[in-house]
Amino acid sequence: MDRQEQYEKAKSLAREKRLLYLVHSETINLSCLRKIYSQEGIKIKLAEPKRLRKLKAAYFNDENGIDVFLNPKLPNEAKLFALVHELKHHYVDANGEDVWSCLKSYGEEPLIEKTAEVFAAEFIWPENDFFTAISDYGITKENCSAENVIGFKRAIKIPVSYTFIKKRLEWFRLIDKGSMNDVKFQTLEHKMYGLPFYLRR
Repeated sequence: MDRQEQYEKAKSLAREKRLLYLVHSETINLSCLRKIYSQEGIKIKLAEPKRLRKLKAAYFNDENGIDVFLNPKLPNEAKLFALVHELKHHYVDANGEDVWSCLKSYGEEPLIEKTAEVFAAEFIWPENDFFTAISDYGITKENCSAENVIGFKRAIKIPVSYTFIKKRLEWFRLIDKGSMNDVKFQTLEHKMYGLPFYLRR
């Protein structure tokens, strides 16, 4: 099975699990993931950041049960993505062994991690639904600026990061790969719209 076939298999599995757990992109949140984890028999444990170092999450399946250690300092969008990422390892890769997951360098990770990324993205927001939303918003290859990406993210009600959106835009070839790597979206958003109330103190 080649790389693209594995990606398609991961997306198919994600859609299957979305149906099984009645997942909707507009309402998916950490509480939803906790319920899924509970039904799968997986315990979520908040790890000391120094234990995980630069990892966002780690999956363990041993004589003590099935655990996912999660970095508690992650923002909620990243926590959500990491937890779904680990579900792919649970469904496909574990085989009774520990699976470490490092989500910080998408483009350089081995295939086992990239397919988990594809699974997580499809589970949270299927690519066809994303393409419909981005088209409805009016973003095209010709006008896909950082400012328009920020406007799009603020308009949607789905808990995804700017990195998520950027990768999808690259996938659909609305932007060139790496062309927005240097954009500091959060800083630019604050410049455009001001600081959110919780940062104004």
